[in-house]
Amino acid sequence: MKHAFCILVLICTAVVWAQTDPVEQAQSLFKQGDYLAGMNLLTAELNSPDAVKQAAALEAFARYQEELVGNYDYALRLYQSILKNNLPKDDPLKADAKEQMARIIELKSRYRAEDVLLRSLQPPEVAKPDRCDRQTMLLRSIMESKPDYYRNYEVFYHLGRHYLVTQDYRRSCELLDRALQLKPAINFYLPLHTCRERAHRLWVQSNVNKGSFISVGVLLAVTIVSFYAARPWRWVRMRHLAIGFAGAALWVIVFAVFYKLTAARQIIPDESQTQISIVPPFYPDFGPGSPYWHVAQNLCIYGLVGTLGVFVFAVGAAKFKRRWMAVMGNGIFSVLLFGTLLTIFYMYNCNEKSVFYSVAQQGSLGRLNGASYFVNYGMEPYILTNPKAYPDLALENVSDAHMYEWVKRYCTFSTPEKESK
Repeated sequence: MKHAFCILVLICTAVVWAQTDPVEQAQSLFKQGDYLAGMNLLTAELNSPDAVKQAAALEAFARYQEELVGNYDYALRLYQSILKNNLPKDDPLKADAKEQMARIIELKSRYRAEDVLLRSLQPPEVAKPDRCDRQTMLLRSIMESKPDYYRNYEVFYHLGRHYLVTQDYRRSCELLDRALQLKPAINFYLPLHTCRERAHRLWVQSNVNKGSFISVGVLLAVTIVSFYAARPWRWVRMRHLAIGFAGAALWVIVFAVFYKLTAARQIIPDESQTQISIVPPFYPDFGPGSPYWHVAQNLCIYGLVGTLGVFVFAVGAAKFKRRWMAVMGNGIFSVLLFGTLLTIFYMYNCNEKSVFYSVAQQGSLGRLNGASYFVNYGMEPYILTNPKAYPDLALENVSDAHMYEWVKRYCTFSTPEKESK
């Protein structure tokens, strides 16, 4: 009985929805944030043979473009289309269209100078620094002196892009969010979402980098203070230094073993190849001389720095009054130092430079089965597997410094002049 009642409710809802006017349906979808579905309904209604329905759809579409998207020029053209429609002269839709057109034209006339400025803006990504600074000042002037400007959301958008270029990511996100609040469907007019995602991503990365280096600074200060307080020059002997050297050597050995077992393996699962968009033949190697060997080298160096840092701190902690304090301090310091160094290593060597993929995506433990793949999409994979078959490559097209050196080392050149180009 319960299921039958639910089915009956669904059927009644579907019948009522089917009888609802398409314009009302579209407006309901707009309120729910489903802008694309609402636009599709209105677009279909624009092809209606009924002139009244067509005009109603045009009016709803114009209001949507004006109020939610922010494309006033398009809204104005839609209102003009209503006047061209085959409607009676006294039809209220025509009167409303004339009123809305007059209002938009009056706004354009009042803010003509500001509109001209927005149209003359040069993209900050390609503008020279002085031009970019001047545009930023002009946009800020509009934002502060013209709070009632009818296209202030565009000012926020362009100003957000300028701050993104100048690496003020926090302010960029704030301005882009303000533009989105004013016009929730602005992405159908300006690519705000893409810009907002990039600004937020770079803001997070910047905060992570700053936090990591602050952590390193704090840990270094703690190490210096504890080391100095322990007065190691009074009691440290050669056997103590031997422990430090042994720890460094042990790290290198452990790294080499795990490197051979993991990073240097030659097998890449077929599913991983599909997900990271590579096709055989490929170059699945991190060995010496490979284009990304420097990543493995950097990881080894970071680990070596961490090992030596833990040793120096342990020397200072050896003079703690309580043994348990020294043990706990060494453990906490080791976790913090290696975690911070690993974060810095990832941000500078792997973040946005590699593609992480795990076949087992379920849960955090499943990520342990994944790997970061360094894929050079700009280089023909056959060159990496058979470099001698490609003589006299155009090195000026190779932007990656490590790839450049690899090509110079393994590919053949008929004359030194060609190699130097």
